[in-house]
Amino acid sequence: EGTVTLMDVGQEYVDITAALARKMVKQLDLPTEIEATTDRRRALDGADYVISAIRPTGIDTRTESILIGEKYGMGVRIGKVLTDMPLAQDTPVNLGVRRFCTKCKKCAENCPANAISFENQPDGKTLTKSNNPGILKWYVNVDRCYSFWTHNSSDCSNCVTSCPFTKPDNWLHKTTRSVIKRTGAFDRLLVRMDDWLYG
Repeated sequence: EGTVTLMDVGQEYVDITAALARKMVKQLDLPTEIEATTDRRRALDGADYVISAIRPTGIDTRTESILIGEKYGMGVRIGKVLTDMPLAQDTPVNLGVRRFCTKCKKCAENCPANAISFENQPDGKTLTKSNNPGILKWYVNVDRCYSFWTHNSSDCSNCVTSCPFTKPDNWLHKTTRSVIKRTGAFDRLLVRMDDWLYG
């Protein structure tokens, strides 16, 4: 029982997320109210807990603050979630993402803002004050990313569309993700195949 306040910088994004959350609450018959706002102060007012992200089951991390899901790849977007609802913690998953990304780097190659690291291994060094320190991962230079968005009056999404994990959820890509999850022996070949199929 409680209230979940979703916050994001974009009204369209938070409205979509809120609609999905309301649908889940209804399907699970939970006594939970879902609120949505782009106003961080309003979202924080009276909050018992602040959660910067809820990582659904089936999500692995690759770079920076990018999440890569088993089914939707980088097509997962989160904003801020504020709630007083008790939540159960699940166990982390390993989809082979970190290992695969050391061979791939298509997101970095396709980033026009040069905001994504080409380093072979994450060093955990933050790049801007917007990065939250303390996690061994590749950090995105979000200042460069957002500056590029602002300059072009639109977001970019090159990292999302170029990621081999963000492909249609069909038998070919399910098989590919299954292979990546189980072994790194074919990572370079799978990157070349993605280049051949998608550029």
